[in-house]
Amino acid sequence: MAQTLINHCIDFLKQFQSDATHYKNFRVEEAERSDDGRYWLLTLGFDQPKIYTNPTELTQLLTRLELNERNYKVFKIDALDGKVLSMKMKEYVH
Repeated sequence: MAQTLINHCIDFLKQFQSDATHYKNFRVEEAERSDDGRYWLLTLGFDQPKIYTNPTELTQLLTRLELNERNYKVFKIDALDGKVLSMKMKEYVH
């Protein structure tokens, strides 16, 4: 069941972010059941290619090394049918 929920979340993400096909290393970071038991809150972490807004010679070289940054999304999932209801950004302080 857990892998099915993860796949639903990844599919949901890909519907809204066209570049999600380039995301790698999906991993469950947190899983929590709501107090009333109706929802799962699932945090997925993934590696996303870093985008440089002001490319210089150095950053062009670094992008060839495929530098990634870790991103996180929280998915709200109906506990009964496994349907993804929402997706939110989550930021971690390193």
